[in-house]
Amino acid sequence: MITKMRILISNDDGIYSPGIIALAKVASRFGEVRIVAPDVEQSSMGHAITSSRPLRYKRIHEWATASSSQEER
Repeated sequence: MITKMRILISNDDGIYSPGIIALAKVASRFGEVRIVAPDVEQSSMGHAITSSRPLRYKRIHEWATASSSQEER
């Protein structure tokens, strides 16, 4: 029995970045793809810690979720 790989893709450029969508399309040939990325660009935030606001998640597509720690807009 062959099991499809589960592939998690993330970035700091945001869920709407053309690069993350292109990567997901190619990766989907090899397994089940899920994307979790910030709802807006967050470059250079790799060492940031969110502790004073809740993290919010929004389903963008059946295989893509955007995260945010910003106040509701």
